[in-house]
Amino acid sequence: MPLLASIFSGLLLALILRFPAISWLAVLALVPLLIVLLRGGLSLKYALLLGWLTGLIGYGFHFSYVVGAIHIGVFLAALSYYTCYVGVFAVGVAFCGRRNIEYGSLIAPCLWTASEYIRAHILTGIQVGTLGATQAEALPVVQIISVTGIFGLSFILVFINVAVARLILLRRAGTPASTYGWCGAAAVMIAAILSYGYLSLWAPEPVADTLTIATVQGDIDERGMDQAAIRRQIFARYRTLTMRLNEVQPDLIIYPETMTGSYLVQDSLFLSFLADMGEQTSSRFLVGSRYLIRTADTYGLYNSVFLVDSAGHILGRYDKNRLAPFGEYTPLSGWFPSLASYRIAQAELTPGEKWAPLPVSAKALTGIGICYETMFNADIRQVVRQNTRLLAIISDDFWFQGTQESREFYNEGVLRAIENRTPMVRCANMGLSGIVDTHGRTISTPLPGAPGVTYGTVRLRTTISIYTQIGDILPWLSLGLCVLLITWCALPRK
Repeated sequence: MPLLASIFSGLLLALILRFPAISWLAVLALVPLLIVLLRGGLSLKYALLLGWLTGLIGYGFHFSYVVGAIHIGVFLAALSYYTCYVGVFAVGVAFCGRRNIEYGSLIAPCLWTASEYIRAHILTGIQVGTLGATQAEALPVVQIISVTGIFGLSFILVFINVAVARLILLRRAGTPASTYGWCGAAAVMIAAILSYGYLSLWAPEPVADTLTIATVQGDIDERGMDQAAIRRQIFARYRTLTMRLNEVQPDLIIYPETMTGSYLVQDSLFLSFLADMGEQTSSRFLVGSRYLIRTADTYGLYNSVFLVDSAGHILGRYDKNRLAPFGEYTPLSGWFPSLASYRIAQAELTPGEKWAPLPVSAKALTGIGICYETMFNADIRQVVRQNTRLLAIISDDFWFQGTQESREFYNEGVLRAIENRTPMVRCANMGLSGIVDTHGRTISTPLPGAPGVTYGTVRLRTTISIYTQIGDILPWLSLGLCVLLITWCALPRK
């Protein structure tokens, strides 16, 4: 029975992480595992095994999309790392539940939330696959993250799972009547979240400055092509697509990550191309490209975004700060140089030094996120706090082609928009591009995986969300409560 419950929770976790249409199952995904943990009688080793198995199934299925893109050893190491967190969660619930079912119930949402937060911040930091992120397309539900942040929504979902598990266990002799209190608290949470969500979505839009923005999605697959062929296709396709925006005359046109196939600063041909496009559209551009510094004393290879005016002059640059481990850099390479053989990129990239918005217009400081950076809510919050009024996310997404993960990465941008009440535009080479407002509502329908443009007028940010002001307080409170509960439960009984 416990093994079957663990497997069932793993399958439910896999489904909600992969398929947004059934995100409502998030309030039930951990119930089977919690039932066997809270009813007691398990050794801590067995609880660890059950949690590990749940994580292995849930995250193994979810992350299967990267198998063809990274070394199998890296995939297995990352999967093992993820499963450890679910194992520790199970041990914590079982340990505190031995002392009292109330302690086991209380530590469950706290420990899950704290573990998600820790996972996002230690070592390389991995924030993919948070429980709260499963609700990205349930807009009335997810509005609450403008107050709590995404980890707060994870806390609420696990709390509801605990209430359901306690309700099922109520039939078991000896289960305290306080279960009704848990169910009542869960019902209040659900009512409060939905009320806040619908009121937020129904509220009239404030008067605000606007900006007309456009994305150009080239859908160029560079694999198997030589450099000359890639360059010809880039110029031909992006010229054709950009000319579709001639009548729109957007204030800002956004191109995808590393789309130039060159170092833009040294690429006079591409700068001339941008000047030509700028003359036609009267637009400024955000362009993804590599940036190289090589002197006698300094070397740096950056994944960058350049702000270029309509005359082809570079006005500013943002360098990607949070690089993808084993994709753009090698973790622990100073201690284990052999790990570099597992890196996808041929060259080791250099991280940027600061989170700085770019002034795309006099009224719109724009925060930049490049691909993987979108996952990290604390990083995006740091950018927004610098008077950012628009978020621009650029990506390549070629290695997500044909998978659900391009939508997951798109949805992460939606979550960052809602958390900070800041409109978001995302431009990808392949996958999904689109524009959403401060509440995550679509302004311009995301493009399917095909060449095209999308454009729309956004209302720039006018208010500062509670989350932007206070940050991730709830995970820290959860961590503190976990320490207190575990310490209390470890004390000898009188």
